[in-house]
Amino acid sequence: MSGADITGIAARVLNEEARALDEQRFDDWLDMYAHDAVFWVPAWTDEGRLTSDPETQLSLIHCTRAQLAERVGRVEGGRSQASSPLPRTAHIVSNVIADEIAPGVLRVSSVATTHAFNIKRRTTTTTFALVEHDLAREDERWLIARKTFRLQNDYIATMMDFYTI
Repeated sequence: MSGADITGIAARVLNEEARALDEQRFDDWLDMYAHDAVFWVPAWTDEGRLTSDPETQLSLIHCTRAQLAERVGRVEGGRSQASSPLPRTAHIVSNVIADEIAPGVLRVSSVATTHAFNIKRRTTTTTFALVEHDLAREDERWLIARKTFRLQNDYIATMMDFYTI
């Protein structure tokens, strides 16, 4: 595959993921993740360094796919007070760069911005991050095997979960 083909595939997957979140199609979003996927939002240790080991250091979010499924279940089942009502979101993905790091595996970097409108408070928050995905080809689909969010503005005046970043 050419570099343009790889980047086009990666951009499509990332944009489909963003749209599923914005349309609150969380089961569709979850189906985009490989069974052994990891979703990680490291914490900042100071102004210039992120944590590097989610097993021994603080993370804002660190989930396996199974744990993401539990979060989705709580949100969709009304068992998350902080998620009721769900905020309206607009996820924007840009600056997508992809490389094939192994046969059938893409490493993708991008910039993500999310605008979230809290209906109860009538407030809007914006998060922005440098994001890295590993995409793995499984049969005819590209699945997210790993997603790491380097949240650049980690001091936000509201709750944060998978659908607001």
